[in-house]
Amino acid sequence: YVQIVELYLKGKPFSFSGEYYQLENTVLRRIESDHKLISFFSGRSESVSELAIEHKGIHLDMLPNPNELPDDLAGKSFAFGIVTAETHEMAVETAKLLFPPNKIGEKTLKLAAHNTDSTWKKELVSAFSKHIETNGYWTQPLSNFSEVPFMVLGKSRMIAFLDSLLKKGVKQLVINLPDSAHYKLLSDCFD
Repeated sequence: YVQIVELYLKGKPFSFSGEYYQLENTVLRRIESDHKLISFFSGRSESVSELAIEHKGIHLDMLPNPNELPDDLAGKSFAFGIVTAETHEMAVETAKLLFPPNKIGEKTLKLAAHNTDSTWKKELVSAFSKHIETNGYWTQPLSNFSEVPFMVLGKSRMIAFLDSLLKKGVKQLVINLPDSAHYKLLSDCFD
């Protein structure tokens, strides 16, 4: 798949024959010549790291529980969601409204964990909880078909959390926001 995207971005006709995809004399028009593809490869396995290196991409990991983060995160990249508000209590209430319990989603999540070789998915499902831990880490959105856990913190604690990641050397953050109101809230955290 990555090879095909890279070939498309060159803007020249190409053919491709692989195990899953076959393309003949195809081209994607109107690509600017200085356009550069930055690929994110997500997962926890060693093969994901190798793939990211091979394609000059970024190895993106799902944020583990902050209690399990080492002090040195130099060069790491994480994906997670954010729910924040002026106070921690308001953030928790907002999160509960945005991601209500979902029995079908919970069942789907557990079934999906048995039908995948994804290391991070299995780890998250095994840690699945319906509550927001005191450190703000919350996996409930996974049952609402989110692909990442969320940090649920009041504004001052969110600022401190993001600051700690950056001070530990995190290189990139891919942050999921549950709604458009959170764009402004997140922006305030980086001011």
